[in-house]
Amino acid sequence: MRGMEHKRQKPGIGREEQVREYPDPDREPPESGRPSPGRAAEEARRLKEAEAHEHDDGQ
Repeated sequence: MRGMEHKRQKPGIGREEQVREYPDPDREPPESGRPSPGRAAEEARRLKEAEAHEHDDGQ
């Protein structure tokens, strides 16, 4: 079982807290993903509200 020793978690450290020796080159950073549909809808709503306020102020 000596081969499994390097794969085991270190005692007292959770899985997410362990640091990899070298990062995965194929993994993209989280911010480079597609925007969520909820965020796009929120942005569209804010833009519409801003346009409505501009038209109200201009009259």
